[in-house]
Amino acid sequence: MTKTEFEARENNLIDTYKNWFQDDHLKIGMYQIDYMPGWLEIIEELFSSIAQVLTPEDATNFKINQIKEKFGGLRFYYSGQGIRVDIQTGNGLVSMQEKTENSNLSIDTLIGAAEKKSQKTCIYCGDEGVLRVGGWVRVTCDKHEQMRAEGKTLEESFEEFTTPAKKH
Repeated sequence: MTKTEFEARENNLIDTYKNWFQDDHLKIGMYQIDYMPGWLEIIEELFSSIAQVLTPEDATNFKINQIKEKFGGLRFYYSGQGIRVDIQTGNGLVSMQEKTENSNLSIDTLIGAAEKKSQKTCIYCGDEGVLRVGGWVRVTCDKHEQMRAEGKTLEESFEEFTTPAKKH
């Protein structure tokens, strides 16, 4: 995928679901939306699935607070979700979430499935990946972990980084 293709798909998400975003946070890569290209398909599927379960009334009140990477996995926070705590332990990630009267079990289930999928998906290309530790906790495929080890960066080699090894 080229950087232009990635940005076009990302902008399409924002345009399609613009009512879900707070106007003052509609900046990609700042606070509200910050993820790597390999997870774009997961996020596109999640948005589509959420749109299918929201009632018209729920859709007007649904607001995304933040989408980001944390402890090597995707994190998705929305208004009314309740307090959430993520703790990285020696045995993996433990997430605890308070349920509130505004929590939506269907949405929480969809988010949980997307977050779980991200824990096995390369952040660069979307191919199958492995959780790696050492400095920054991340999920990468072998190809992109090797590229990182060689000092290559996403900014320098966007298209090479976003192409799965199996497509070469």
